[in-house]
Amino acid sequence: MISASDLKLTFGKGTPLENPALRGMSLTVNQGEFVTVIGSNGAGKSTFLNALAGEVMVDSGTIIVDNQDVTKLPTHKRAHRVARVFQDPLAGTCEGLTIEENLALAIKRGQRRGLGAAVKARYLDQFRSSLSTLKLGLENRLGDKMGLLSGGQRQAVSLLMASLTPSAILLLDEHTAALDPKTADFVLELTQNIIAEQKLTALMVTHSMKQALEVGSRTVMLHQGQVVFDIAGPEREGLEVKDLLGLFEKQRGLEIDDDSLLLG
Repeated sequence: MISASDLKLTFGKGTPLENPALRGMSLTVNQGEFVTVIGSNGAGKSTFLNALAGEVMVDSGTIIVDNQDVTKLPTHKRAHRVARVFQDPLAGTCEGLTIEENLALAIKRGQRRGLGAAVKARYLDQFRSSLSTLKLGLENRLGDKMGLLSGGQRQAVSLLMASLTPSAILLLDEHTAALDPKTADFVLELTQNIIAEQKLTALMVTHSMKQALEVGSRTVMLHQGQVVFDIAGPEREGLEVKDLLGLFEKQRGLEIDDDSLLLG
């Protein structure tokens, strides 16, 4: 469960470049919900995920994750509760380490690490079993460097890494945006399967309004650091991109084109 209440965050405060990124934003995501998040450039989508993960500290407001107030906790102290997959396939893995070494780091996420061997023999069967579900043959390449994999393969492994150990929430920051359409569809299907099988609570920022309506159970739109609408259930079913644009204009009295949302 996630409860973000009245989050405010301004970058460059007191300078000519002052930029209010979150302006009293509030959002509650219940256990097991899969929420897609859309918005125009500068809407605060990635900043919101960064605040949840502890990458940035909000100026005010509270963040509750899994009934724990994490507002002031740094990233490493939230790691056992918050898993994340980034837009850049290079960001979520270490290309200089092998596949099994990356997975070994992931399985210890949020735990203390000693100076012993990272790759334990008892983990290898689990790694092979998890990788085999991808149907990419990676279970036979545990010793290969991560840098040898394609972008799609790395994102698939990143998803596995994020879900190897239980977490309260999974954050997906436009994680298919850098992939070709076929690979993006594969990674998106994998995402939905993992979330459904593990009953994860997930927030997915997407650049595609169409994707935002087809995936998950709820869609939230941000604009200028605030939630402008939040739609789920029967009201969401059957909506098209033009309907989302209409909802935005109705809520804010502003016109916004789908190109700016697709790029956001």
